[in-house]
Amino acid sequence: MSPTAGWSTARFPSRWLCDTFREQLALWSRAEGLPAVQVEPLIDGRAIRFRVAEADTRVVTSLAWSYGAQLSD
Repeated sequence: MSPTAGWSTARFPSRWLCDTFREQLALWSRAEGLPAVQVEPLIDGRAIRFRVAEADTRVVTSLAWSYGAQLSD
């Protein structure tokens, strides 16, 4: 298995949107019933890599799209 297996990359239009998305994921990871998400910020400040603990990532990818992110695996 490669070290990036299960990880997705989200690139946002601005640093502010990226930071706001990261803050939202941090809150989600503490709430019962919501998916736990691992997040790694990337160097440019406008992109992150994330991995959802559950197999179904639709909720997190939909949230990323609502923040204007472009997603890639």
